[in-house]
Amino acid sequence: MDLTEAINKNTARKKPILDRDPQFFKNIPLPSWIELSLIDVCNRACIFCPKVDENIAPNTYQKMELPLIDKLVSDLKKINFKGAFCLCGYGEPMLHKNLITIINKLGDFGGIEMVTNGDLINEETIVELHNSKLSQILISMYDGIEQKIKFQNIIKKSKIPENFVTLRERWDKDQEFGLGATSNRGGTLRVEIDENTKKLNK
Repeated sequence: MDLTEAINKNTARKKPILDRDPQFFKNIPLPSWIELSLIDVCNRACIFCPKVDENIAPNTYQKMELPLIDKLVSDLKKINFKGAFCLCGYGEPMLHKNLITIINKLGDFGGIEMVTNGDLINEETIVELHNSKLSQILISMYDGIEQKIKFQNIIKKSKIPENFVTLRERWDKDQEFGLGATSNRGGTLRVEIDENTKKLNK
C-alpha cells in the first residue's frame, strides 16, 4: 500500500469519530480522541523506536492499573465524554494482563482502536478481542510478506470480519514513512527532503 492510499484509508476510518461538532464542558472544548499507553514494556526493539536504546527508553514495566482506569472512566462520565480511544504508545498493549477488562470499561464511551505488533495475535486472542468492545485492531508488520500471510490466515480461520483488522505493512525500507512524512496530532504531512536526508531513510 502506498502512502496516499494509507492516508486515505486512515482518514476514512477516523472521519466518523473526529469530523463532528466539538464537544464542550463548562465552555472548555473536550478531546474527541484519547491515546493511552497502557504499559511501558515491549517485546521488540525496533530501530526507529526509542525502546531500541535502554539508556534512553528502558522497559520500566510500569502499567496503568485498574483503579486509574476506573478513575478515568468516572471522570469522563462526569463531563459526558463522547469521543474515542486508541491504545498505543511505546509499549505493546497486548502485554497488559487486564487488556480485555480495560477495553470493555472504555468501550462504553465510543470506539476503541488498538495498535499492536501482532506477536501475541493468534486465533484465540483475536476472537477474544473481537468479542470485546474493541472496534479495530491495527497490526504493524515489520518482518515481511510472510507475516501478512500469517495474519490473513488467522483472520480467515477465526471467521472474524476482515474489516475488524487493519494490516499495516512496515517492512519496506525504501518507503519514506520516516523523514519523508511527518505524523502529528494534526494529521500526516508530506515534507520535501534533500538527497542527503533521503539516505537516512535507507
